[in-house]
Amino acid sequence: MSSAGSKLQDKVTEMRRLFDEAFARPRQPDLPAGERMLAIAVRGEPFAVRIAEASGLAALESKILPVPSDVPELLGLAGHHGAVVPVFSLAALLGYTSGAGAPQWPLFCRGQALLALAFERLEYQFSADPAHVYALESSRTQGYVRQTVQDGTRLRSIIQLGAVVEHILRRSSAKRKVGSGDGR
Repeated sequence: MSSAGSKLQDKVTEMRRLFDEAFARPRQPDLPAGERMLAIAVRGEPFAVRIAEASGLAALESKILPVPSDVPELLGLAGHHGAVVPVFSLAALLGYTSGAGAPQWPLFCRGQALLALAFERLEYQFSADPAHVYALESSRTQGYVRQTVQDGTRLRSIIQLGAVVEHILRRSSAKRKVGSGDGR
């Protein structure tokens, strides 16, 4: 079997495992209406993102094409619905150094720019009871985490996707301004 065929088979096996696990978990009682969230893992730590802040999620079907960049968080470019999209490492943006496996799930963000934040593991979707969302006074994750949510017995940090995108756009804009000061 070719390397590409083997990788495809591995991806199919992983997706089948995740699908089966979703049905193997005991059904949770219906939660009060609340915000829909995705439970994800970044460097093995539990996080959540608000589905309302995302415009899409996809298993990484094609390779991310690395591009020369002085932005260390930029993994490269990937195709998504006919568009070329920059893909950033969510782990790096949160301040993690190298470590766990390669990002497998690009999460496409709503807002001013089409870009994706890639992370290692998608766990499940849940509804967050507003009474179980708590403010944080400080965070070691670059200020992108300002709240936590109780998901059953586990506490998850909520990543503010809008703040991450704003940071990327601000930094990109600042680099262009510095680069344009060449005296022309």
